[in-house]
Amino acid sequence: MQKFEFMSTSSEGNTAVTVSPDYVADRIANRSIGMIAIADDGTGFGFSLSDGSKVKIRLRGGRAEVVYYTPSKA
Repeated sequence: MQKFEFMSTSSEGNTAVTVSPDYVADRIANRSIGMIAIADDGTGFGFSLSDGSKVKIRLRGGRAEVVYYTPSKA
C-alpha cells in the first residue's frame, strides 16, 4: 500500500512544507473542481479549484504525494 505524504506550497511552487491530511481537506472543502489533468508520464493527476488553488497527486516510488498549491495573489 502506498504511503501518502501531504504537502502545501505557494502557487509558484516555492518552499513546500509537510502538512496534515486534515489541513488539505479543510482547504479543498466546499470548492468546485475547475479542471482535471493527468501527467504525461502517467505518474499522477491534478485538479484546479474554484478559489484558484490546485492539488496534485503524484506517485513517487513507494509513496504518493498530495500537494496543495495556495491560490496566487495576483
